[in-house]
Amino acid sequence: MIGRVLMAAGDEDAKTAIALARVLWVVAIASVIAALALAVANGWNVGVDPEGTLLVSAVLIGSLGTLVVGRRPSSVIGWMMVVIGVLDGLAIFGLQYGLYGVVTRPGSLPAAEAIGTIPYGAAIGISFGLLITFFLLLFPDGKLPSRRWRPVAWIGAIGIVLMVVGLTLIAVDFGVEGIYSEGTLAFDASRAEGLPRVLNEAGHALVFLVFPLAVLSLFVRRRRAGPTERHQLRWFAYGAVVFLVSIFAPLPDPLGLWFEVAATGFLFVAIAVAILRYRLYDIDRIVSRTVSYALVSGLLVALFLGIVFVFGSVLPFEGDLAVAASTLAVAASFNPLRRRVQSGVDRRFNRSRYDALHTVDLFAQRLREEVDLEDLRVELSAVTTMTMQPEHLSLWLRDESSSVS
Repeated sequence: MIGRVLMAAGDEDAKTAIALARVLWVVAIASVIAALALAVANGWNVGVDPEGTLLVSAVLIGSLGTLVVGRRPSSVIGWMMVVIGVLDGLAIFGLQYGLYGVVTRPGSLPAAEAIGTIPYGAAIGISFGLLITFFLLLFPDGKLPSRRWRPVAWIGAIGIVLMVVGLTLIAVDFGVEGIYSEGTLAFDASRAEGLPRVLNEAGHALVFLVFPLAVLSLFVRRRRAGPTERHQLRWFAYGAVVFLVSIFAPLPDPLGLWFEVAATGFLFVAIAVAILRYRLYDIDRIVSRTVSYALVSGLLVALFLGIVFVFGSVLPFEGDLAVAASTLAVAASFNPLRRRVQSGVDRRFNRSRYDALHTVDLFAQRLREEVDLEDLRVELSAVTTMTMQPEHLSLWLRDESSSVS
């Protein structure tokens, strides 16, 4: 229902929709600027997570959503990104506003406790709920795969409402001083009691019930999708995989937290690229490059550590010599290893490019031996059609008899 209203509003008055999105974007950016100013007054009290995620959401996701709505005013995905951006901007502003009015200079700002807690609880619930339910159910065209998915959407919507109400009440109960602990955010909803906890847990239960069904909807949609929509789904899947890797990667803090923040931003960049259909077909090359460089990096690290261990433990060499030998070995192995890994990855993930390069190489070898001009013309046309896939192909040959000697 929400999607229909947004799409109808965009169709009736696209200029008004675009203007509204830009106003909300200005509100998000202004909130971030004001939050940073208050953070300086609070002793630069900004943590990597979740405030770092809120900053990325407000600036990057809000900007991407505004860009998408500017190009496609009826895009429900774009509007959800705009909503997440402005809510997260208000949330981080509210936190710094409340911290200043309650802790830094108590009583100096009006309604500091309410402004510091209400937007934060609402932003967490809406951002998290939309990301694991409606972004999956409605991507990429803003419509459900079929009418049969309406009950799933309603369950997800009810879950988000319950979760938002519960988290907001919990944040209000905790207060700004309860949310902050030793200069960082320590919002633990499991410590809540009574009705707020019941609402929050019920909302989470419904949202997590919808999540696997929402993931399943992507596979259902892919089976019925055309070539363009399949590439859109692949962009989304690529961003989601990077995001999941950031969550489960065994990296120490704060590196792991910053990686998660960056992956969150990348996920929404992939979503925006898919919606705007900008160079969709480069996804195969991007995936192959990512996989190949990740494999090469892992192999080189293993090679470096192995040589250091062998030289340092087995052979009678000093530590500095072992490190130097390992570094030289890694440097010498990089290009040969990268070429071999890239070839294998292209063969698996970017087959069209691999086949095109292989076809061109075979044609180059054939070209050295071919003497018949007509056979060469036929082969050149076939190779060009196979590798470049042009809509039209014409070949002009100079007439030697008409040339001036």
